[in-house]
Amino acid sequence: MFPHADLSPSHFSYSAYQEKYQTALTVLFAIEEINRNEKLLPNITLGFHLFESFLNEAKTLHAYMKILSGWGFQVPNYRCTSQGHLVAVVGFASSVLSILVANTFGMYGYPQLHQFLKRVHFTNTAGEDVHFDEHGDAAPKYDLINWVTNWKKKLISVKVGNITSSSGDLSINASAIVWAVHVSQKPPRSVCSESCPAGSRKMMLQEKPVCCYDCVPCPRGEVTNHADMISCWKCPDDQWPNAKNNKCTEKQMSYLSYTELLGMTLACSAVLLSLVSLVTLAVFTYHQNSSVIKATNKNLSLLLLLSLTFTFCSCLVFIGYPRNITCLLRQTIFGISFTVSVSSLLAKTILVVVAFRATKPGSRLRRFMGQKLPCSIVGLCSSLQAVICALWLGTCPPTPFFDLHSQPGQIVIVCEEHLGFYVMLAYIGCLALGCSVIAFPARKLPDRYNEAKFITFSMLVFFSAWITFIPAYLSTKGKYTVAVEVFAILVSAAGVLFCIFFPKCFILFCTPEKTKMTAIKCHRLSTKCSIKRLV
Repeated sequence: MFPHADLSPSHFSYSAYQEKYQTALTVLFAIEEINRNEKLLPNITLGFHLFESFLNEAKTLHAYMKILSGWGFQVPNYRCTSQGHLVAVVGFASSVLSILVANTFGMYGYPQLHQFLKRVHFTNTAGEDVHFDEHGDAAPKYDLINWVTNWKKKLISVKVGNITSSSGDLSINASAIVWAVHVSQKPPRSVCSESCPAGSRKMMLQEKPVCCYDCVPCPRGEVTNHADMISCWKCPDDQWPNAKNNKCTEKQMSYLSYTELLGMTLACSAVLLSLVSLVTLAVFTYHQNSSVIKATNKNLSLLLLLSLTFTFCSCLVFIGYPRNITCLLRQTIFGISFTVSVSSLLAKTILVVVAFRATKPGSRLRRFMGQKLPCSIVGLCSSLQAVICALWLGTCPPTPFFDLHSQPGQIVIVCEEHLGFYVMLAYIGCLALGCSVIAFPARKLPDRYNEAKFITFSMLVFFSAWITFIPAYLSTKGKYTVAVEVFAILVSAAGVLFCIFFPKCFILFCTPEKTKMTAIKCHRLSTKCSIKRLV
């Protein structure tokens, strides 16, 4: 153990050495505290020597030579003392003298702390955390002092915070600061830009200090949940930022629902048109012996009304949460039922042409005047559509698909329908085109009950609806794509319903006298009576 210096006040003049005396007492207290605590430097006892430099380089160097060689005659590179080993040197407040000593002692391998101090980590009696870095240097911590004039008009210091230089942590107790009367009670800012709130990020400015920046809102799909963040982070795929971009929330499920106005309107329209179709079916069944119904093929009219009812009802399957069963049924029900409707119109058109040409003497078309021709046409056309749907469902069936990216903030649930949907629509379009080609020339045939012109009008409505549907279907996303298809189904099926059956209902209810036939000439052609003139 090194001998202790005499630290009695007689050796120090309070007028000249008050600050140095306090420093010496601090060193003494620190050494004694370390020696008392066996956990800090076990099996090691520290001592010390204190020297006065008198702020003179020569005297300072002479004092350090005594430390290195001993108290007698100083010989460089030799140690002439039997006292404890030197382990560390504490320098001066003056950088000039400290650099001089550091250069001298550095040649002999002495460090500002010993290597054992690297492992020291404890909490002192003031509750402060004390530790040293890998170089044996303590982490400096500075107090922030507020100088205040008290009621006696004396200047006193008040601790209002602290800063740790190694980590840059700054802590300020703003409530402890005493401000001058003319100064706003607000702590001074050390930045030249306002704080960036959560939901935005810092963007550093070129050729500006690091404390100068702009606040940039987070891009779509990204958030920040703390102020003054330098980057935003993306939300998970099933979540989306809230309105302030400071929190990720669950994405909303998006599909054509019965609870929203659009879905409710389409559903009510489908139900209403289904009821109109059923009422028309009931009226035609009740008046099935009327000449106006008989003349336009009663069976085909009833089949057409029944298939239109199923077509309207199929729209209800498009609305609601898409499931496996609804994805499988909705296009199948629509495709087959509407194919029956269009093929019934095709059979009606062909039957009109055959009926007028079969009245010519010697015509070979008389053998097609029975019920077999329309039944064969409807059965064949509908069977082909059923085969298309079966192949579609068997090879690549439509299934619910969760689209996480097409609509911001939403999970769009749709039925992924692939190529089979377009093949089915193309087949219906071909039937409608064939019906239009045959019906257009036959519209001028001389018969009061000739349906060709009404079939032509209904096909015009059909093509108008579906030609408009194609670009709208391809340009919309999510539930609006489904809504466009439902709208096209309703419009095209309603066009057939009103164009074909409204004129007949008008005759039945508004001009019943026209249903009486003034002259009927029946020609038995198998089981069919041909109407030659109707009044």
